[in-house]
Amino acid sequence: MDPAVSPRTRHMGCGQHPSSLEDVVAALTEASRAERIAYVERGVDGWRWSLAHKGGPYPLLRITARFLQVDHRRVMVPTRSLPNGYCVWGDIADNPGAVWRMIELDKKATPRSITDAVETASPATDRPTTTASGRRPR
Repeated sequence: MDPAVSPRTRHMGCGQHPSSLEDVVAALTEASRAERIAYVERGVDGWRWSLAHKGGPYPLLRITARFLQVDHRRVMVPTRSLPNGYCVWGDIADNPGAVWRMIELDKKATPRSITDAVETASPATDRPTTTASGRRPR
């Protein structure tokens, strides 16, 4: 991979292409420093993740730019809406039949707590069902 590409940009790649659980957990750990809600899906070929927002594509674009530490006018992100009202990266056609879930991130999250949250969250719920710190969601 190009060393000039930022780690956060590499982490975004795990949102666009099926990746290992370890790579997705690394991305979620980085995202947990500033963001609170994330989407995770498991498909036949691997895992993907996304930042998530209930405000639609534009707020998702803004938080994505903040995650990448770039101006929002420099970012183009394909998005889709979920049945629970969240907007996430990608197109449903990218991974049909994937099992997905929402998780609540915490600044104190560790890779282990995020792995546990991803593996134990109930799929396809209206709100985050598991927190990465182990506490109950609000």
